[in-house]
Amino acid sequence: MQNIWGVVLKAASLVLGFVIVAIMARALGPEEYGIYAVVFAAVTILTVPTALGLPNYVVREVARAYGGQDEARIATILSSAGKLVLLVSSLVAVLALLWTIAGDAGASYRPTFLVGLLLIPVMALILVMGAALRGIGQVVGGLVLGLVLRHAVFLVLLIGVVALSGRLDARAAMGLHVLAAVIALAYGVANWMLHRPVAQTPRSQIQIDRRDMLRATGIMGIIAGAQTLNANLDVIMIGAFRDAETAGIYKLSATVALLTVAGLQAVNMVMMPHFARAHREDSHTQLQGLATRSARMILLTAVPTAFVLVVLGRQVIDLAFGPAFAASYFPMVILMFGQLTGALFGSVVTILNMTGYEKDAMKGILAASAVNILLNVLLIPPYGAAGAAAATAITVIVWNVALHALVRKRLAINSTPFAFGQ
Repeated sequence: MQNIWGVVLKAASLVLGFVIVAIMARALGPEEYGIYAVVFAAVTILTVPTALGLPNYVVREVARAYGGQDEARIATILSSAGKLVLLVSSLVAVLALLWTIAGDAGASYRPTFLVGLLLIPVMALILVMGAALRGIGQVVGGLVLGLVLRHAVFLVLLIGVVALSGRLDARAAMGLHVLAAVIALAYGVANWMLHRPVAQTPRSQIQIDRRDMLRATGIMGIIAGAQTLNANLDVIMIGAFRDAETAGIYKLSATVALLTVAGLQAVNMVMMPHFARAHREDSHTQLQGLATRSARMILLTAVPTAFVLVVLGRQVIDLAFGPAFAASYFPMVILMFGQLTGALFGSVVTILNMTGYEKDAMKGILAASAVNILLNVLLIPPYGAAGAAAATAITVIVWNVALHALVRKRLAINSTPFAFGQ
């Protein structure tokens, strides 16, 4: 049941994100939307070191303490994690602020970026609070907080402002996003206060190993951070090498292209525990069957979506985002080809993570990040959004081919939807 809720909420998050982009694209236009996209990508990357791996630590430790009815330890874990997040996020925000004041940030981005810095600690605290809720069994509440609520509140605020004033710029849009994040965090705190176990032991008697908490960044945290970097760095580099309008065009094409692999994200959420269980039981046949079925489910959603986007993509972009974004079609097709080709290799990252080979996944994705940066440097200056799309598509294909080879080597299974080599 929890897996089903995870898929439903992930799908809701994707739909909300698409609607938000559609409204913002029409309200802001390519240039202002590009400024917003570049700044939000930068803020997302800056959030990574503030909570890297810590939500996984909080889920694990809170769940252990909750199972052992150690309410005081739960309170101490959350307090310590919150303090650590606030300390690191404040340091990151201050350093980013000093860098901005020093004049290294583009003048057109600076006002929006200064507002966006407020998102760094709030987004990190939302991740930790959502993890704590999942740790005490409030799985749906934690997932709603982490996946849906911020987007839903932002959408309501966005519609209200656009309907009332008809005008919006990048800085105002970022301010609305900050407000939505604060409201979402307030919901998370209220939900925690309602469901938290009450401690009978004074908190001062409970000790938490801060070094263990710092080590919680872990390999899978680095993997998640590298994936976040890959997903956002290209937008920033377009803003640096070209202009905000090109960044807006590219960001919209990337948003539409991601619809191709929406099924991959949903299938991974469902299959994670099944891959882990099959490996723990040392059942090669079962693991191969799960890998094949998951890859076929991914392809079953990816191919029809890709076909529709190729045939009707121009009309979809014009209808949803407006004619000002017509140039998004070609980069979208390039990105979609990369995503579709990557989907042919199945859930390679998830399989490696769930079977104890997360170091292999980390090495593959870090190498892909280096390839992505190099290709962006080479291709964005001459080719703009199409160059960034090509760099991302090549990176996705390269890391899926490499990780598929590691899956074959480590587990002797074929993660593709095809029966050869099984």
